[in-house]
Amino acid sequence: MGNLLRFEFRKLFGQKSFYVCTLLLLLFVFLSAGLSKLIAENADDVAYPALTTVNILRSSLQSANLPLILGIFTALFVCTDHTDGTIKNIYAKGYPRTAVYFSKLTAILAATALFCLAVWCGGALSGTLLFEAGGAPPPALFAALAAQLCTVFGYAGLFFALAMLVRKTGGAVAACIVAPMLFSLLFSTADTLINSQTFRAGDYWLDGLFGTLSQTSVAGETLLAALLLSVAYAAAFTAVGALLHKNRPV
Repeated sequence: MGNLLRFEFRKLFGQKSFYVCTLLLLLFVFLSAGLSKLIAENADDVAYPALTTVNILRSSLQSANLPLILGIFTALFVCTDHTDGTIKNIYAKGYPRTAVYFSKLTAILAATALFCLAVWCGGALSGTLLFEAGGAPPPALFAALAAQLCTVFGYAGLFFALAMLVRKTGGAVAACIVAPMLFSLLFSTADTLINSQTFRAGDYWLDGLFGTLSQTSVAGETLLAALLLSVAYAAAFTAVGALLHKNRPV
């Protein structure tokens, strides 16, 4: 397992797409902050909320379109070994499928955490340059960021499972882009059928959780629910993906 992890991390930090995706995320963060600054300066509504560095930081992952970029990167990273035949050489050396699966997943989760860290740093920097600090970051902010990270891990589990199953770069990229939309459509359909004024199933899907956690103020109960649901999604996608991968021919 140690050799597999070293191989995956060496591949991760040697892959150009990792750095390109990081730069894209930062570009989106700064563009979003600049646009927010422009809108705030030209807003005629006196009730328009005053933006601060804390606001920008809290919404930075959403502003950077992180799920979209992460899905594309995951497909590129995972499918490389299948398209160039490296995966067959790995299996030929006797490494079990489970070890291969989880070593790749570990690298993807590490990349996910680094993406989030880069975006948060970019959000803090752009917020500091363009807006007032708004006081010291409240403890709730760090709890919200931790919950956001878990939600992004949920996306990573979904994207990784899809990429390991599809294996073809083009198909995997398409699957990672479309899959969250399909899940959102299913939850929206469920909301239509339930027709409740107090309950929305879509709020409990990753997109709903991600949007809620990006808001300025989130209740503690909501943070805890988002954290638990995100972990559950990540575990479920990982388990299903590992099971299907184990029984699929090379």
